[in-house]
Amino acid sequence: MSQSTTNFDMSKNNILVDGVNLTFDTMTNVATPPATQAAVVAGTGAPTFAAKQGTLYLNLTGNSVSTRAYINTTGSTTWTAITTVA
Repeated sequence: MSQSTTNFDMSKNNILVDGVNLTFDTMTNVATPPATQAAVVAGTGAPTFAAKQGTLYLNLTGNSVSTRAYINTTGSTTWTAITTVA
């Protein structure tokens, strides 16, 4: 198993990981996955970026049952809060 090499180019809001270009969403401080891949990502604040339907987003600053986790429901920028327990 080889270790991945990560190149950062924040001037263009991109992160290159193993040849996959990820756009960096400066509003949520999260590397957004390519539109063709569902993923689990984390950041601060509610998600505003476009992602594949089914992508899960964990809000690192969420402090209520309705602000901790979201799922993309349209394959665009529509995110639905997942209600958590406690």
